Amino acid sequence: MVRRSQCQLLPKPMSKRAFVLLIVIALAAVGGLWSAQRLLGASEFASASGAAVPPSMPAVASMTLLPTPRVLPAFSLQQSDGTPLTADE
Repeated sequence: MVRRSQCQLLPKPMSKRAFVLLIVIALAAVGGLWSAQRLLGASEFASASGAAVPPSMPAVASMTLLPTPRVLPAFSLQQSDGTPLTADE
């Protein structure tokens, strides 16, 4: 015979509504993964060995060349308590 105090320690069974919701979420996740794989064409990025190969980069249409960099003068940094900040920190 099971005592009342022992029954309170047992987990409650999952309700039917929660079970149906869990199934719907799982099916939506599987459907989303399947459709993403079909739409994005995952097979296009696979090599003959089966390893994933990233797509090639598109050709550069335009770019801006920046001038040569300037040399920064020497500087020092201080912490909030006024002590100098070192490279170790």
